[in-house]
Amino acid sequence: MRDALTLPRRVRGPYALNVGLDDEDVVLTLPASPEFGDVARLTVGELARRRGFRAAEWEDLEAAVVHTLHLLERNDAERVRFTFGFRSEEIVVQAELSNPAGRRAIAATADDRFRATVAGLVDEVGVDHERGRVRFRKVRA
Repeated sequence: MRDALTLPRRVRGPYALNVGLDDEDVVLTLPASPEFGDVARLTVGELARRRGFRAAEWEDLEAAVVHTLHLLERNDAERVRFTFGFRSEEIVVQAELSNPAGRRAIAATADDRFRATVAGLVDEVGVDHERGRVRFRKVRA
């Protein structure tokens, strides 16, 4: 069944939203700034709700996405690309810095805090320090 989004297939501005051709992956690109956390939070929450996740589950996803944006926070010149992938009974979220600029993108101490916070919200979490990439998944109960 095809899920109709109320948003157009491509939105531009300080952020961008692209719905994949198969409508299974949604890509959202935002400045790497927590000021855009609500855009990411509302996007994942609405997508999860439309896929049949319970309120507590999509609230967990919303919180995990906001924590991810804080972990990858840089400045407005850099971007974070969120990919929301839908696989039968789960959502897989990947967030990646557009340009980690050759430096270690995520500090180990920040990663430890992030994992401690997000581990209780999702079923699996992984962090790539060098590439500035976070991946987590949530299975629908």
